[in-house]
Amino acid sequence: MLKQLPCNPSDAEALATLYLQCFTTPVDQRLWPNTPEIHAWWVASFTRKLTEGLDKYHILKVIDTEKYDELVGFLEWKLPAPIQQDQPANGDENKDSAEGKDPETQELLATYPSHVGDIGLLKETLEQFRSKIGGIMGERRFYYLNMLGTKPEYRRRGVASEMIKWGTSRADKEGLETFVVSAPGARPVYLRHGFELASEGEDLGDFVPWYMVRKPTVEAKREKKREVGYAKWLLGVSAVLGVGAIIYQRVYRRAL
Repeated sequence: MLKQLPCNPSDAEALATLYLQCFTTPVDQRLWPNTPEIHAWWVASFTRKLTEGLDKYHILKVIDTEKYDELVGFLEWKLPAPIQQDQPANGDENKDSAEGKDPETQELLATYPSHVGDIGLLKETLEQFRSKIGGIMGERRFYYLNMLGTKPEYRRRGVASEMIKWGTSRADKEGLETFVVSAPGARPVYLRHGFELASEGEDLGDFVPWYMVRKPTVEAKREKKREVGYAKWLLGVSAVLGVGAIIYQRVYRRAL
C-alpha cells in the first residue's frame, strides 16, 4: 500500500539516495554524478530544508507500507513568500534573484563539490532558470514545484499525483499560480494537472526545459473574489459600529 506523508530530517539520507536514482540523464550525470561527495551534498541540503527552511519548503514523501515503509517518491514544494505589510510581495527576494545575489544560489555554488561535478553547467542552468522564472512570474507570489522524483519501478502508479495536488489545491484556495520547470519526460504528468507551457528554454545539453504555469481554477478565483468583496462590505457595515478598522484588517488579510 502506498502512503503519503510529510518528510522529516531523518529522511534526508533516503531522499538523497532516491534523488540520485531518479535523475540519471546525461545532463544530470554532469551536474549530480552519483559519488559520495554529491550524495553528502544532497543529504546536507535536504537536512537544512527540513530543519531551518520549514517556512519556505514543504517536502512530501510516498512510502510502500508493504515493503517496510520504503521511500518510493518525493516532491519538494517551495512555498510562496509571505506578504510584507511595508513592501510589495516578493520585492526584496525578487530583486536579489534578478541580480543573481539570492542567498540560496550563493550557498549552492559555494558548497557545490566542483571537483566531481560540472560547476560551469550548473551556473549556466541556474542563470537560465533565474532569468526565465523572473521574466515569466515577475513579482507575483506563486507555489513552485521545485523537484519531483519517483523510483523507476513505481512510475505510472499515481505516486506523483497526490503530492502534486497537495500544492495545487492550496494554490487554488489562495488564488495563486503554480510554477514548474519540467524535463521532457515529466511534461505529460504536469499537463494532466493543468500546467501549460509558458516558455521553452535553451538547450542545456540534451535537455530543453519547459517553463510551465498552472493558473488557479475558475472556482478558486470566484471564491477569492467573493471573500475580498465580503471584506469590503464588512468594512462599510462595521464602520458604523466604530470597529470597522480592526475587523477589516483581520478579514481582508485572511482573504489575501
